[in-house]
Amino acid sequence: MNARNISVLIGRPTSEPKFIKNNKNQIFQARFTIAVDRAYKNTEGETPTDFIPVRMTGVSKMNVAERIHQGQGLSVTGEIRTEMYIDESNCKHYAMFLEAEAISWTPVKRQEIEQCELPFFC
Repeated sequence: MNARNISVLIGRPTSEPKFIKNNKNQIFQARFTIAVDRAYKNTEGETPTDFIPVRMTGVSKMNVAERIHQGQGLSVTGEIRTEMYIDESNCKHYAMFLEAEAISWTPVKRQEIEQCELPFFC
């Protein structure tokens, strides 16, 4: 992992991971979205949430990906990456995602997370 590009997200998967197969019909990638609460409340007293796409690539990581379930508290460490693709109308689109290197399970409730000195090791 690039020491200049390390991100840690603490949140909850919004659904079960989707597993992607290669041309040999082997699962090599898992994709899911993690809901991450912001650190403040808006004027309505609600905590805004960001939805960040996450990918785990590599056959060795699929054992971990199979244990991920919707709503669990997760800490995901990895690198921010971007990709570009061109659609049918020849327009360029850019997407950003977190390429996960490590995952650990954390408390789900916000106050439990805030009480931890190192939330991704709780």
